[in-house]
Amino acid sequence: MAAYPLTVVTAVCDTSGTAPDTLLSAPITAPVAATVIGTQLHTMTVSFLTSGKYLGIIPDAEMEAVSRAVRLSLDLSD
Repeated sequence: MAAYPLTVVTAVCDTSGTAPDTLLSAPITAPVAATVIGTQLHTMTVSFLTSGKYLGIIPDAEMEAVSRAVRLSLDLSD
């Protein structure tokens, strides 16, 4: 059996301010001002992500909105 590299699911953060405000997007203010787009998910290796610059953590209330947008885009319900 082949071993797979560790991967994480990531979402695109639009920092241009032009992303539409929809049920499938969520604005965040920290660590950067951006809109997380729940329909643009990607899988990246952990080594790729850890080679970048750490910016910080999204506040809890904003992370709940991101979670809701991603769950809606994947048709997941509580």
